[in-house]
Amino acid sequence: MGLKGSNKGARINRYESGASGTNLDELERLAEMLHVPAAALIAEDRDIAEAIKLMAELPTRKRKQLLKVLRELAQVKVRVGDRS
Repeated sequence: MGLKGSNKGARINRYESGASGTNLDELERLAEMLHVPAAALIAEDRDIAEAIKLMAELPTRKRKQLLKVLRELAQVKVRVGDRS
């Protein structure tokens, strides 16, 4: 399901530069070719993209543990009013 042809690098460059739009099927193919979750390609910033990639590699049990910690951190942030 990866990108076909010898112009893979050029296509990726067009996506990165915004010169070429993409649909969900193309996004999935690009993610598969790069061995990353599609969500990581459209993440808001690099930290979020990295978190998505790392979380996708975790087994289900550890993923649930991480979600619990993230939820707890999010609640603390809301209570304290920390926006950083």
